[in-house]
Amino acid sequence: MKPKVSTDNFQRRIIEAIKNNYKISVGKLRRIPVGEESESFKVTSGEGKRYFVKYSAKKDVIHHLATANKLLIELHQLGINYLVPPISIDNITEFDFEKGKIYIYPFVEGVVLTCTNLELPKNIITQLTSILADLYKISNRITTPLPTEKYSCNYTERFEDLKKERNAASNKLLKNNEGKITTMLKQFDSLATKFKDAKIKNIVTHGDVTGLNIIQTESGIVLTDWDGTMLAPKERDLNFLKGNKHFSPDDYLNKSGADTYNEKLVCYYDLKWSLGSILGRMEHLLKLDLTEKQTKETEQKTLEYLSYY
Repeated sequence: MKPKVSTDNFQRRIIEAIKNNYKISVGKLRRIPVGEESESFKVTSGEGKRYFVKYSAKKDVIHHLATANKLLIELHQLGINYLVPPISIDNITEFDFEKGKIYIYPFVEGVVLTCTNLELPKNIITQLTSILADLYKISNRITTPLPTEKYSCNYTERFEDLKKERNAASNKLLKNNEGKITTMLKQFDSLATKFKDAKIKNIVTHGDVTGLNIIQTESGIVLTDWDGTMLAPKERDLNFLKGNKHFSPDDYLNKSGADTYNEKLVCYYDLKWSLGSILGRMEHLLKLDLTEKQTKETEQKTLEYLSYY
């Protein structure tokens, strides 16, 4: 969950950190309620320029952001314009602050898409298809070290722990859905075993091509939140477009030059995404001190992912 900070004092300190590290005089700073792993702000400088500021104290998030920022800079240098690289000072893209790091990006003026991926209109799907095709074609030029797909997850172990440590909220979901989750896990593990030793081409993937990470601007869409970038099969990202009536695998293959579209791999990543979301939310119900409203919202989101199967 988000770092617990005293709002007024924290904001004053982060304004000072922005001034000292980035030489930006802050006129306005406003918290943006996005994500659970970090604090985000919209900053307007005294000169009227706008920036997106992120702060995180979680070690895994800091590690992922360091990798993602290197990749964003490299992609930008290669002429890719559907992303926003971080602002760097003397080639430094992060600065120590409190118990974590702060990062600054140019603020993207546009509309964040809040609809589901199934509801994305044709023009957005067409642009996303072109973006993912570009990533396929440019991947062999990328030198940034990225994590690689290993087809290994601890989902079964996490599910067994959930069954042992039930509380009222998690037990309700388990009681009604244990069989369905068990079936999903068996299918997922079977596919993971199949692909683990297969020779499958890996490319640069984004890992979270969903509406809230897509900003529609006057000049086209911008894809944000590259923290989960990884070298993996193209199907890792194509999974997010499947099911939309406007998506055509053949269109992707024509644009990318790829030979095949592996529906079993798409199924693997669909299960990986869904199971990760289901187990993660059930763990929140078990371990976090949630309000009644937060509990209901978490239950509803969990049931939403379960309803797809």
